[in-house]
Amino acid sequence: MKRLEAMQGPYGLMRFDKLDHGALFAMAGAPRLSVRYSVGNPLIAWSMTRIDMRAALHAPLTVLVYGLNEAQTRIEYDLPSAALAQFGCDAIHDVALDLDGKLNGVIESAARFSAVIAAPIPAHGC
Repeated sequence: MKRLEAMQGPYGLMRFDKLDHGALFAMAGAPRLSVRYSVGNPLIAWSMTRIDMRAALHAPLTVLVYGLNEAQTRIEYDLPSAALAQFGCDAIHDVALDLDGKLNGVIESAARFSAVIAAPIPAHGC
């Protein structure tokens, strides 16, 4: 457990994976910024999945960073509390609310360094 705690970033999260969707655009001759990150914390995931294994559907979390145009970048993500609300469990909801804060902290920190527009994706919206 201590090794996992040492790997956490300042908001208690870590990056597990980075998938460059922009590479597909580049292969088609239209380069574009589009990167999908998997972020989370195995200790937090375990605290939810030991209650309801279905919480693993949203652990790790997914964050998409993409270019709107040459001057603007956008960050899209599912709000953990909205995504995990489907399980109707107060204990998981409490953890998810804490994850909301952690994820928002990471994104607000990133936004301070660039012209990023961050927007959570509504759980059931279009």
